[in-house]
Amino acid sequence: MAFSQFGDKFTQHTGISHLMEDMGAGLRTPGTIMLGGGNPAQIPAINNYFQQLQQMHNEGKLSEALCNYDGPRGWPVTAQNTALTNGSQSAFFYLFNLFAGRRADGGKKRVLFPLAPEYLGDADAGLDEGLFVSRRPVQIPHRFLPSAAA
Repeated sequence: MAFSQFGDKFTQHTGISHLMEDMGAGLRTPGTIMLGGGNPAQIPAINNYFQQLQQMHNEGKLSEALCNYDGPRGWPVTAQNTALTNGSQSAFFYLFNLFAGRRADGGKKRVLFPLAPEYLGDADAGLDEGLFVSRRPVQIPHRFLPSAAA
């Protein structure tokens, strides 16, 4: 089957799919301690927190705490500054590709990461090749920094 460029991009093997395969293989390897993919090892303080969440659930308070966002702080919520997405990963996909990539005038804008994408899944989130660029931070000489007295 012949896909569009978009289809070709999203049917390729990606960095995140490699990571998921490696993690899946790790789960089937005896003695493996899983520390990757954003899921840390069991931490007693976190386990305690989950138990507190379970207690809130049992008391009927968990939905109230998790399912109601705080109200706006300092600016009104309007159609001009609100977007609904199915999660942060897709939200960043939309933002990256909304503001970067090939332009109607033939130019190209890119997303600047300080060193590299922090999350492996972000590396493949651009529709255009080369959407992301990374640069090492430049140390600003002290003479150009505002003084503490200023």
